[in-house]
Amino acid sequence: MAASKVPFASENVKGCICMQCPVQVKSLCAREKEKSAKSIGFPNPQDVPRLYCSSGKAACKDIDTKQMCICGACPVWHKFKLAGAKPTLHFCRDGKAI
Repeated sequence: MAASKVPFASENVKGCICMQCPVQVKSLCAREKEKSAKSIGFPNPQDVPRLYCSSGKAACKDIDTKQMCICGACPVWHKFKLAGAKPTLHFCRDGKAI
């Protein structure tokens, strides 16, 4: 599998807006993962409910991928020019950007 265009790095995690996305805003799993991730510092990518453009599909199964994603409003999406990546949106459902 090809490497991600977006490094899983603290700077990118901080710029990510996935926790505001309608796809996962109602996810209890994502909120719990976010709380846990904050309490242990910089965790493994699979334990972080954000930066899917780097890490791939969401581990949480209670996200609502029928909702519109907000990737186009994300600073990380713009920084790494993900409009030309595959997939372009819904990284939480479709996998990391390559």
